[in-house]
Amino acid sequence: MLSSSMRPSLCPFCEAAALMARPLFPMPSTRHMATMQKPRPSRMDLSPKVALPNAKPPRRRTNSPFGGMNVTHADFRNAPRQRPSSAEQKRATRNAPEKYKPKDEKEKDSFKALKMQRALSQVSYSHRSAVKQSIADTESFNEFGLLPAVHQSISTQALNGLEDTSPT
Repeated sequence: MLSSSMRPSLCPFCEAAALMARPLFPMPSTRHMATMQKPRPSRMDLSPKVALPNAKPPRRRTNSPFGGMNVTHADFRNAPRQRPSSAEQKRATRNAPEKYKPKDEKEKDSFKALKMQRALSQVSYSHRSAVKQSIADTESFNEFGLLPAVHQSISTQALNGLEDTSPT
């Protein structure tokens, strides 16, 4: 082996260039921005959103089969009033006394004759009485100008089993 004294000597310029090319302190490696990691938060700090309560507590659904179970207090004041269905309203007023029935049902029957009179006001009284007389004069379905198949089906199918089959 060659000792340091026997080492081939370099010229001073080459030796200085070699020393300058080699850094004295190692340079830290630089990363590209895409490969840099975000700084991680400390695991001992809580998020500021943890302590904040919700703006409103979630509303309990009472309109379900189990909505009224496990309730610690009765909150009848804030409970929404449910309107009874139309069928329930009809059942409630069907057997109720007259003073509890809605007025529109009472008045409905009293105006029925007036409505019929208004509908018949276009037809003269003499014409109406003539129509009534012609209806009273017909005694069987054969007096109408119907097809023979219709005459047979009236007695056998439509009015089967009836003894007195006169038009009214």
